[in-house]
Amino acid sequence: MLAQDDAVIFVGAGISMWSGLPSWPDLIGELAEFLESEGLPADSVRREKSRGDLLQAASLGFDLLTKPQTGQFLRRSCRYGIARPHEIHRKIIGLGPRCFITTNYDNLLEIALQTWLPDRPVRGPITNRQLMEIADIVQARSLDFVFKPHGDIQDVESVILTREQYRALLPGGDRHAALESLKMLMATRPVVYLGFSLRDPNFYFIRDLLANTFKGGTRDHYAVMPDTATDEERFWRRNYGIHLVSYPTECGQHGALLKVLDELAPSSSVCASVALDATLSPEELLRLARYADGLTRAPRVEREFPLRVHAHRVAWSRGKTSVDFCHEGQLSETFLVDGPPRAALVGPPGAGKTYALRRAVASLAEQLHDACLAEPLASSSVIVPVYVDLKFYRGDLEQQIEEALPPRLSLDRLSRTCRLKFFVDSFNELPREYLDSGVCVSNIANVLDRYPSATVVLGSRSAYGFDRLDFPTYDLDRIDAEFVSATLNRLGLSLEGDFGRLRESFSRSRFILI
Repeated sequence: MLAQDDAVIFVGAGISMWSGLPSWPDLIGELAEFLESEGLPADSVRREKSRGDLLQAASLGFDLLTKPQTGQFLRRSCRYGIARPHEIHRKIIGLGPRCFITTNYDNLLEIALQTWLPDRPVRGPITNRQLMEIADIVQARSLDFVFKPHGDIQDVESVILTREQYRALLPGGDRHAALESLKMLMATRPVVYLGFSLRDPNFYFIRDLLANTFKGGTRDHYAVMPDTATDEERFWRRNYGIHLVSYPTECGQHGALLKVLDELAPSSSVCASVALDATLSPEELLRLARYADGLTRAPRVEREFPLRVHAHRVAWSRGKTSVDFCHEGQLSETFLVDGPPRAALVGPPGAGKTYALRRAVASLAEQLHDACLAEPLASSSVIVPVYVDLKFYRGDLEQQIEEALPPRLSLDRLSRTCRLKFFVDSFNELPREYLDSGVCVSNIANVLDRYPSATVVLGSRSAYGFDRLDFPTYDLDRIDAEFVSATLNRLGLSLEGDFGRLRESFSRSRFILI
């Protein structure tokens, strides 16, 4: 069945858990903790979680959050820009099918396809807000897509997580086209479900869709699930036309699933020769620890002003512009360490861009140094920061990155064992011949194509010159308003009326507050 051209793999949350993302119950637990960290009540969320009504818990929790808070929580829970595809992702995309559906909001599946099948053009993510693309993928010969009917973390408005949001998929709802396309795909194509359990809320959703489309007879739907019983397998086959393929767990561990995927994989899997080497030798760890120690020594001023970022115009390749508010108002350190996988940070001279970039590198380097000395080391969860100053660019960014790394530890080697984060500073100070000709921009794009799972932050005084990279762009030019107020209060100053507006001006400028 996997060899059929139109076969679909439907990926659930259990697959993302291999990369460190939370399960449904853990997600609700993190939601309760986030609410409390924001000074909001969480008792009702925990109560519904204890009753097993996770959807109601989500509804109660998200109803208390603003849109920026919702985006911040979802990015944090999805480990956005941090999580890396696991070996299980490589096995899944190597099974043969070229079409994927997922109820997950993260981008691990897309990164896996870019990493291990870079020569295969895949459309996606296609969310419930892209009506034209949704209409296209239901065509019988449509291939090479990733359909995300419950939304994608890069488009928070598309995310469907609560009962109220699920109603948008029902007849009359503004996302109903996504539901109809999903039903069409499930009714007309062979499907393999991975990463679900029989008690998964998302599988309840699938169960209802199957009930609406199953008219008896045979159906090429298979679900690989843990610890199912014979009577359960008979029930699902008879009532929903889905064949359960069971594998055993030991102490809650799902290692047997990897063996099942190996047995299902074709002998000439396109990914068979591209495996991650997830180990570093003791000598390599020592080099990496020394490298990290050097980065932690970036000078730190005695008194730092907490700076916040806000969204700048985002230029798209088709010549359109939009505004990205995903990380609006975040503190610069949070933005640079835990922010989007691709971003540009702009600000006038003296705004603190270089200092913020170097402090973010130092923060990640401290974590890297500690991880290198820990036992055991989970190298696939380690972030290796690399700082590059484009004032010294000479036409080869990859070579410049290599020169920043420790000796005998290549960029290619690290990309296969760790997560890389490039901090590329001083774009506006490029040698003129590379800026005007666009050579550096092409070079950056090529490096990102070669290392698609790497994250990058680009620093510049303006957005001029790199718009075709399609980086969401943020301005660094605001001092935290609470810090301004606290400092004025400390000085015994009370500013109201016109003077209150002056206080707001202070927070939007780079005045030094003593």
